Amino acid sequence: MTEHFGLILDILVVCLLGATIFYAATLSRRLTQLRNNRAELDAAARGLAEAAGKADSGIKGLRAAAEDSGARLQRQIDRAQGLRDELAFLVDAGESLAARLESAARSRTAAPAAGDGPRPKAAGAAGAPGGASGTARSGGPHGGANDRRPDTDLIDAIENMR
Repeated sequence: MTEHFGLILDILVVCLLGATIFYAATLSRRLTQLRNNRAELDAAARGLAEAAGKADSGIKGLRAAAEDSGARLQRQIDRAQGLRDELAFLVDAGESLAARLESAARSRTAAPAAGDGPRPKAAGAAGAPGGASGTARSGGPHGGANDRRPDTDLIDAIENMR
């Protein structure tokens, strides 16, 4: 049995050495894959760092463009507000002027109505057939030589306002 004991022990050592060689080969293959993957991981990390740098510079460029656009937009808003204020002033002035013109026109139309009486007719217009009457000449409703057109009254009212 002692003779067989040495042989059994040698066979056991050979089996354990075979298992160790198999395990070492598997471990070597996995370490090789890990090294290859580490190189790929390093390349991926470098690519990611480059992409992050480009993104950072792009963000800085976008920020500068946004600030520039914001400044231009603020200048346009300020100018538009100034124009709005000026336009509001002009509208107020126009409304005031329109009210004054309206009251002047009313006072001019009210004054002749108070003094209505017989108006002298133009020479040669008194009932002459085919002759030019005051109505045809001036376009006014009263037919007098002193009748004026409404736009003339408006022009006179504007000139009197000055």
